[in-house]
Amino acid sequence: MTTMQRVRQILPPPRLLMLAVTVYALLWLPLLWLRHLGLPAEAESFRAPAVFTLFICALYGVYRAAAFHPMWRPGYLAWLRTTPWTVERPLPEGPVLLVWEDAIPLGALTLAVWVCQQESCLEAPLIALCGYLAGVTLTLTARNVARFAWLVLFLVALGLRFYADVEVALALVCVAVVVGRAGLNRSLASFPWQNSDSRNGGASDASLASALAVGLSDKHQRAKVSERTGWPYESLGPEKARPALSGENRTLGVLFTAWACYLILSSVTDEAERLESAHSIVTITLLLGPLGRLFVYRFGHAPPISFWGRLRTRRWLIPGYDFMFVTPLTAALAGCLCFWGLTTWGVPPQVHAPIVVTITLLILFFGGPTLRNWHFTGHHRIAPPLANSQMVQV
Repeated sequence: MTTMQRVRQILPPPRLLMLAVTVYALLWLPLLWLRHLGLPAEAESFRAPAVFTLFICALYGVYRAAAFHPMWRPGYLAWLRTTPWTVERPLPEGPVLLVWEDAIPLGALTLAVWVCQQESCLEAPLIALCGYLAGVTLTLTARNVARFAWLVLFLVALGLRFYADVEVALALVCVAVVVGRAGLNRSLASFPWQNSDSRNGGASDASLASALAVGLSDKHQRAKVSERTGWPYESLGPEKARPALSGENRTLGVLFTAWACYLILSSVTDEAERLESAHSIVTITLLLGPLGRLFVYRFGHAPPISFWGRLRTRRWLIPGYDFMFVTPLTAALAGCLCFWGLTTWGVPPQVHAPIVVTITLLILFFGGPTLRNWHFTGHHRIAPPLANSQMVQV
């Protein structure tokens, strides 16, 4: 395969390319008309083509990460599982990993940005790589190599912290690309992924193959069956319990959230604005965190009696149901006490806000009961999650 053939293989479809070029040219027409009339064009006028090009860079990065990975194309995955393909061979439909041919479209996008704003043309490869890493992160999380995904997120967040210094940000993002490449190689090395699917509650190899024959994964196949079952049988069945994140992913997610809070607050130079931003982050966490957990646990699980029923029967507390409120209240109280103590001791806002967020989210994520135990052992009524839920007549 020649170089041009490899370049055509990694490029988006020609129609999309023509659409992007046409819009870019249309954005330049007013500027060219002003030059033709001899009128000066403000510098801000050149931002429109530049912003559009940066948007195309992000889309190209996401396209490169998702368009060639078999996980995102069920039909391609089903066919690839029937072949003797291994990770040592190139993927038939195109490379998932970045190759040197990607420098050609990235160079063209960088040139398009340079024409508009010559001082910061490195934004184009930076945004394209961030888009690529966004798709890589989703792929790594779905393929049970989440440690690489979280490390990529940490590096990208650190790189965006130095967005004003594009060279430093680009260097950190390039390191994240190397980490993502290692994670993709490890996930592809475990292809065809059937064993991991079976360990995670998937179907057997035979039923999985039959599902893939019609272009569906085992999870999609079970979803179709659940839709035909309807309420209340769907809620009563064992498939009702939602898949929970592992303890490792929950911990890493909390740490990444705290890390992002620290980077955001550190980027604010004004002390008063930084303090206000820290208070906003803490307030949002202490309010939305417990309320979000209550919503998840209350969704489809109605109380055994109404509030007025409690008053009439003098059942002020129903332990089998009310213990659902213990963890959210504990998280809110612990977060408030931590916030009060750290501010009293004079801890800087860019430090105390991430600590409060970490403590609150850890309690919310690891406090009992688990959603599965709550669904099967809680003293609640199983109610339709939505008013227009599908019913089954018997």
